[in-house]
Amino acid sequence: MFFLLTFGNILIHGNCLDELKHDIHANDQAIEAELLLTGDLVSEGTATEHKSIHERYVDEEKIFNGLRQEFNRFAAEWM
Repeated sequence: MFFLLTFGNILIHGNCLDELKHDIHANDQAIEAELLLTGDLVSEGTATEHKSIHERYVDEEKIFNGLRQEFNRFAAEWM
């Protein structure tokens, strides 16, 4: 049962990572477009979005590492 819950959490986490990947790509495109227009300036909104995405990335990385450690403990005990 534990294995199924952990595996399910990993699958759900994968969906979150897909969404994060999409948001990173969209933000990169927005930054590129603004830099092409201005030469060296990015709007405050785009910069704020970039910071928000970075914080989400760090959070997702912590969650994933926790799930991996949890799975490794389970595997060491039961496999």
